[in-house]
Amino acid sequence: MNARPGRVKIPLVATVCMAGCLSKTSGPTSFAGLSNITLHGVIAYADGTPVRSRTVQFRLLGSGAGLFPDGVNMCDEGDRHAQALQTLNVVTAFDGSFSLTAPIEGFVRATDETCPMGPAAAAHLTMIDLKVQTDADQVSCGPYCKSHPVDTCILDCSQQGQKFVWSTVLTAGDVGAHLDIRLDELGPPLGTTSPPEPDLPDLQVDGFAAASSLKLGFEDFTAEDCEVQEQCSLAPGHRLLLRFDGVIQNLGLGDLVIGSPENNPLFIFSECHGHYHLKDIMTFELLDPLTGEVVRTAGGEVVSRKQGFCLKDTDPIAGDRPRLYDCENQGLTPGWADIYGRDLGCQGLDVTDVPGGHYTLRLTVNAGRAFAEGNYGNNSALVQVSLL
Repeated sequence: MNARPGRVKIPLVATVCMAGCLSKTSGPTSFAGLSNITLHGVIAYADGTPVRSRTVQFRLLGSGAGLFPDGVNMCDEGDRHAQALQTLNVVTAFDGSFSLTAPIEGFVRATDETCPMGPAAAAHLTMIDLKVQTDADQVSCGPYCKSHPVDTCILDCSQQGQKFVWSTVLTAGDVGAHLDIRLDELGPPLGTTSPPEPDLPDLQVDGFAAASSLKLGFEDFTAEDCEVQEQCSLAPGHRLLLRFDGVIQNLGLGDLVIGSPENNPLFIFSECHGHYHLKDIMTFELLDPLTGEVVRTAGGEVVSRKQGFCLKDTDPIAGDRPRLYDCENQGLTPGWADIYGRDLGCQGLDVTDVPGGHYTLRLTVNAGRAFAEGNYGNNSALVQVSLL
């Protein structure tokens, strides 16, 4: 498995400070009143060559509380922090320019594609993670390989199921703004050698996504909140949370097959959220970088937790296999990722009583090896954080 250098063993470096210190735009704090999200700009390859007359995929993953009220728009009971997802394919012009219109009513609940977001929910939509990608082939790999002078670059780039990707965070103030998109980052390759029969998945954590999404801020919780009942927040009250995206990727040759959560011992039913969670699929730990030990708060609690997800195909990141899995039939197709944004409930660690300083955040998928994989050695990602 030829993962990108630094993806697993080399800690990624990020500094987090109190919420708001890293905001990139000012202006509206929500998308209230908008019926469409419009974007336009120019897309270029690594060397600046325009991406001409090519299909490019835009994935918009929106965050905000209360986007999908129960019983509205035929939506069943769900998580009040559920994210909104919309995927659009755009064909660029000959000069690389593009124009995109994403209707507010085109968003669906990321865990339930039959549940659309109503127009009034725009008032609760606060942030959108935008990802732009196109397949790596001989045309797109040519400009990339100009700065990677290896004889096998074109072959390695174009035949390993990779994609060129670009991402940013959009706020309401960015709607209608011009975007200069440069597709110079090559996504992860799928495995190229066959593991023992049957083909097995290779689950990995996207450490780059976690590092780029870190957020530190105070939040208020009551004893009735799900975060307290499920011990994501160590106590009710004014708590300091370290939040980050959790992205699980399958970069192997085989499907991760889990199936229906009904009567399945791998799942636990969350009375607070009203749906099933796949138990302990990802583990979050804050480590002392000198000893490697899990940090404890002043009260003696370890700063770690195990997170349960609905595991499904959310984002195609490598190869061209079709989506197979959803929350009713859970799993992960090779070349697909499941994305849990930092603003979801329990997507982070309570660091209220942790002294300021430098730490290592370790995220691990399938830590208990409940699922067979072709490689367990790349299941963790390390992110160096400074709590200041």
